[in-house]
Amino acid sequence: MPKASFIFLFLICILWTNTIHAETNCAEQVAIPQTECDALIVLYENNNGLQWNDRKDSLWNESDDPCGWLGVECAEEHVIEINRANQNLVGTIPLQLVSLTHLQVLSLANNHLTGRIPENLSNLKELKTLHLHNNRLTGVIPSVLGNLENLQFLSLYRNKLSGGIPITLGNLRNLVGLYLYDNPLTGEIPPELGKIENLLYLHLYKNQLTGKIPSELSNLSKLLGLWLHENTLTGQIPTSFGQLTALNILSLRKNQLTGTIPNTLGQLTQLVELRLDHNYLRGEIPTSLADLKKLTRGVLDLGHNYLETSDENLLAYLTLVNPGWIETQSPIDSIPEEITDDKEIYQLPTLSFWKIWLFILGIMLLAKYAFKSTQMSTKS
Repeated sequence: MPKASFIFLFLICILWTNTIHAETNCAEQVAIPQTECDALIVLYENNNGLQWNDRKDSLWNESDDPCGWLGVECAEEHVIEINRANQNLVGTIPLQLVSLTHLQVLSLANNHLTGRIPENLSNLKELKTLHLHNNRLTGVIPSVLGNLENLQFLSLYRNKLSGGIPITLGNLRNLVGLYLYDNPLTGEIPPELGKIENLLYLHLYKNQLTGKIPSELSNLSKLLGLWLHENTLTGQIPTSFGQLTALNILSLRKNQLTGTIPNTLGQLTQLVELRLDHNYLRGEIPTSLADLKKLTRGVLDLGHNYLETSDENLLAYLTLVNPGWIETQSPIDSIPEEITDDKEIYQLPTLSFWKIWLFILGIMLLAKYAFKSTQMSTKS
């Protein structure tokens, strides 16, 4: 091969290599502030950027225009959105993301992220969407996330988050969707969640939540879906749930709920799905459930409780909507002693105790009076 041809090919290889592996110079690019560019580079380098699923076409850390990188959106020379969902990210969430002060959307969902949710994300005051679901995040949900007053969607489901649900989330008055399901979250459902007046979707299922369902959730007048199933919730279904007239889906299945089904649930005429199965609900099924006409084309499940009905019209309705429900019911007297209504656990035994005590006291007083009477008769 002639020497000139060899040199030419060598130069072509060098140019090609430099083009492929060129790195972004954040100090020289002019699309966004350098601090924002640096934060994007940290995300790329610390979170497996070379192995991202769209690496070949993403332009991350190649071009000097970060606003042209896949998953990055800018407005007025600032980064307002990062979407790196489903991209094979690993490692922890970089603290440097706090430099993106104009960020409105952060989606790092469906990856392999580990570690804790950084508390400094609460400084991203413009944030409207935070999607971190389906990762391997651990630790507690930072209470300071309640400072994100513009947040509309908070999605942390399918992680390994522990501890309780922060009461500060009740400060997120603009929140539309709260998705915390499928974590090992513990404790009670904070009544403060009833203050999120714009909430449409509340997903708290598949956790380890305990205690009673707070009646304050009835204040969520715009709520379309309430999913609390597969926890260890106790007590009765709040009668005030009848106020949730916009509700399409109510799922309370697989808990330890007791008492009767509130008659007020018949007011939820927009329901297309009502799941109350696998609890300890007992007694007569309210005839008002027959008013839930949309369930004839949806889902009703009352199975595996201690329910009954003597109303022929309701029985016909249930046979149509929830066939086979009656075969799964158990006799009321077979409810385990430790699973019963609070009134039965505390008030009735207490009442019986005082009746017995008053009876004994009365006998003692009568005996004392009779003894004194006998002594006086003897002296006479």
